[in-house]
Amino acid sequence: MTATILAIETSTHACSVALQKGQDVLHRRELAARKHGELLLPWVQGLLAEAELEVAALDAIAVSRGPGAFTGVRMGIAVAQGLAMAHHKPTIAISSLAACAHGAWRQTGANKHLVAFDARMGELYWGQVLVAEAGQARLLHESVLRPEDVELPPDEDGSWLAVSDGWAAYPEFQQRAQACLLADNSMQSWLPDAEDVLALAQTEYAAGRVLEPENLQPKYLRDNVAQKPKKSPLIV
Repeated sequence: MTATILAIETSTHACSVALQKGQDVLHRRELAARKHGELLLPWVQGLLAEAELEVAALDAIAVSRGPGAFTGVRMGIAVAQGLAMAHHKPTIAISSLAACAHGAWRQTGANKHLVAFDARMGELYWGQVLVAEAGQARLLHESVLRPEDVELPPDEDGSWLAVSDGWAAYPEFQQRAQACLLADNSMQSWLPDAEDVLALAQTEYAAGRVLEPENLQPKYLRDNVAQKPKKSPLIV
């Protein structure tokens, strides 16, 4: 049975929410830098009203836990925790990198993704993600690294899809990675979406992988910046 889940995604300048009721998915999304606080709660209230649901009717509340913009990640976590605590609902934490890859798979059908968010300060939020089917995203690795420190898959591979805005932000990095990438460059502006947080959350909920809201934590990656690896482990 499909769970009734509200999903929130605010880790980048794309703000989105999604709500599943039965087989129907209601959705709002906008590229809205610095407007997340203005949009998020009215969108949540609007989707619930459109679905004729109260928060009490939800099975769970899902949110992307990062990595991403500190303010956006904190805001999404805070709203999810507040709603869940007030109504005694479980929460589900989804990697923003995994959600981004799931969206790229949904758009292109590609299975292997190198996700690079522009982390500013000369760095990338970097992840390798495999997506084989709807609601599945296997996050192999995530880290925050300088582009020159990213360990790329073998040059002869040529089967990875480059996803998200970090590629365009560091064109020299994209040039270095060219041999391991698919020719399709259509997803290099794609940002994570609550619709994909929702799809992944359905799988987590069905497997019983939920959190009490007080245990929901952001994944900034820069928290332990002094200990971050100089090279990313290569997992293929």
